Amino acid sequence: MKKGFTLIELLAVIIILSIILMIVIPTSIDIIEKSALKQYESNALQIEKSAEMCVVDGNCFLSNETVSVIYVSDLATKNYLKGSLYDKYNKKDMKTGYVIYNSVTSVYEFSYDLPS
Repeated sequence: MKKGFTLIELLAVIIILSIILMIVIPTSIDIIEKSALKQYESNALQIEKSAEMCVVDGNCFLSNETVSVIYVSDLATKNYLKGSLYDKYNKKDMKTGYVIYNSVTSVYEFSYDLPS
């Protein structure tokens, strides 16, 4: 009697492993994308709260216009933000963004684009 596996048995194992990988890979990619989005949202909220604290402390000033802009890089310089704020979702450094304050709604909002 010979010991070992037949070609059919090896092919069956390869097919089963391929099916498992076809299920696992898209699911794990989706999980990674969702976690990157949640990290972006969490960092954006942290930046918005830091901008609000900077204004309350009197270290950042708002203009008399309806919309005011606070640079995230200024928040980092003034030690309201520490560490790396790399956005894996948009693949950008969040320190290049802005916090836009709308005096009508009293809302701070993080954005990569300046208001027009």
